[in-house]
Amino acid sequence: MRKGIQACGVPQRLLTDNGRALNPTRMGQVGRLVTYAASLGVQPITGKPGKPTTQGKNERFHQTLFRWLAKQPLANTLTELQAQVDESTRSITSNARTKACRAGPPPGRHGTRSPSPNHPAPNRPLPNR
Repeated sequence: MRKGIQACGVPQRLLTDNGRALNPTRMGQVGRLVTYAASLGVQPITGKPGKPTTQGKNERFHQTLFRWLAKQPLANTLTELQAQVDESTRSITSNARTKACRAGPPPGRHGTRSPSPNHPAPNRPLPNR
């Protein structure tokens, strides 16, 4: 998490699954990750139990990471493996940003939709997300 914060800044929220390893809050315990995140002003949140789609983006990223790592030479040390993970993250996020920038915002998002007579545009700014 520290590397991610150094690279991208402090997030507003941290989404984790409901497992003990990342967020044991539902079991009445406080984990180190939750404590660290809260100390930075980050709101730790979890998905709803029994609703696996909440973790869909995380799971998709893990699949992409594992596929990327499978194409690399086998790391001999944790340091080598961490370097590969760091490189994959740069590669994966760079490609995602490039695609998103080319595509622009989806229709109906970020004020791109033309107001219809039945649903006029709001007279307030859109929230930052």
